[in-house]
Amino acid sequence: MRLVYIAIGWSIGILLAANNPNSPPLAWLALAAVACLTAWMMRHDPLLRTSFIVLAAMMLGGWRISIIPQSSDIAQYNNLGGLTIEGVVTEAPDLRDDRIQLRVAVETVTRIGQTVASDGLVLVQAPRTGLDVRYGDRIKATGYLITAGEYDTFSYADFLARSGVFSVMNNAAVEILSTGTGNPIYTGLLDLKRQAGIAIANGLPEPQAGLLSGILLGEDRGLSPDLVDDFSAVGASHVVAISGFNMSIVSATVMGIFRRARLPDRFAAAFGITALVLYTVFVGASASVVRAAIMSSLLIIAPLLKRNTYVPASLAFVAIVMSALNPTILYDIGFQLTFFATLGLALFVNPLSK
Repeated sequence: MRLVYIAIGWSIGILLAANNPNSPPLAWLALAAVACLTAWMMRHDPLLRTSFIVLAAMMLGGWRISIIPQSSDIAQYNNLGGLTIEGVVTEAPDLRDDRIQLRVAVETVTRIGQTVASDGLVLVQAPRTGLDVRYGDRIKATGYLITAGEYDTFSYADFLARSGVFSVMNNAAVEILSTGTGNPIYTGLLDLKRQAGIAIANGLPEPQAGLLSGILLGEDRGLSPDLVDDFSAVGASHVVAISGFNMSIVSATVMGIFRRARLPDRFAAAFGITALVLYTVFVGASASVVRAAIMSSLLIIAPLLKRNTYVPASLAFVAIVMSALNPTILYDIGFQLTFFATLGLALFVNPLSK
């Protein structure tokens, strides 16, 4: 249960620092050190010791989000007119009906005939016609860099900033300069995913093909709007989403194969967790998928350590790990929904069933 309190303190620290963006990181770190020292001095009093550990977690959470970059080098060229950027596509392209979205790690920028080195991520949006860009391609994009907009109830700028993007280039003219510069393992997984999608489309009619792609590959863009509305109307939208159920099938299948080969449980568990990691990357590693993967991994590890799993503590561990990697994940609606849905199931299913 202590881990739950630590996660709460950590999250409160992130929220406090996010609402005070000018607070210096060293101040949070100094307060965390004082809280840790006090916890050690109070080590013989369990209540006070735990209280100061939680306080230290709160200060460390504030420090973690205070060191998040608030801009990027390439963002200084926002709203300054036309220019050309060169860089590498860092993720699988996001295909929409009328355009393709590319996240590009910028290497150089050319403006007014002068080329200089730069860095940072840019969201490049270009027409889909005749453009076959893939992860790892080095491209040249020409257009206008702008800052993402903010609307009445939604800030697109804040949404992109959570993933380190502070510049957008709409209606860009894109040219592929070279290919194959990405991570070979990730490239292989994306190629496998693309081939699986083609096989499903060729083997099944719609809407069955779109439904299977959503359940298996995490690609729900092939579902028709009417079918999406039908799933929503009956409260079954989660059927299409990658969840802990998918992770359980993947890990159980892989571990079962290696157990049949009479490998020790720890080796089967290692292969099972490896399969979860690969599948998480394979389907896109959204917040809900990462949450499910981490919790499924804990379910695999717990028996090896002869420990029982406690869902609130497991969720607390997930929240700390994911927000340590990216503290803005706490503001992600997908993370919030999957976190509280899982917590609700853990707390209320058995009482309501009884």
